[in-house]
Amino acid sequence: KMFTTYDWSHTVQSAEVEVPAGESIVKFPFKSMTKTDSTEFHQVQFLIMDADTPTGTLHFDAVGCYTAPAPSGSHVLHDDTTVIKESVDRYADEAAMKAVWKTKNGGADGSAAVLSMETSEENTYAGNGKSGKFVYNTENAVDHIPIFWFDGSICDLSGDGLALWVKSSQKLTLKMFTT
Repeated sequence: KMFTTYDWSHTVQSAEVEVPAGESIVKFPFKSMTKTDSTEFHQVQFLIMDADTPTGTLHFDAVGCYTAPAPSGSHVLHDDTTVIKESVDRYADEAAMKAVWKTKNGGADGSAAVLSMETSEENTYAGNGKSGKFVYNTENAVDHIPIFWFDGSICDLSGDGLALWVKSSQKLTLKMFTT
């Protein structure tokens, strides 16, 4: 038999990052990634590697590059340290968001990784606008790793790393994977 070996050298993986329950800014430092010379990321995936309990909800928004301080004149959030590259606020409705934000490893019926748009003030970045809502079940997910991902490009990477706002129903561990 002939076997094909896949070349993973073009992929970028971050170190695992602990995320507390509640709201936080999750940072994936470029220096912790397997490849640090990229100027843009394609298909950025966020993997839930571990969680206190198998089921939970994670709200997310405001993905960008952080640095201290952010370049002057940039569209910044996260205490003026992050230049925003992707925001759920830009989508008119859930269908538009789901055309770009997707899930993987949802199990046979897809219920282990479900994505929707959130508009309630208590679950959005800075209490207004929109966020992505990811409901997961690690026991039923393929390989026990539910994934939500951005099917687009984040260009002009700069600064110290990639960051996003999250609100988690429980403590969990996230990892970022991209090409």
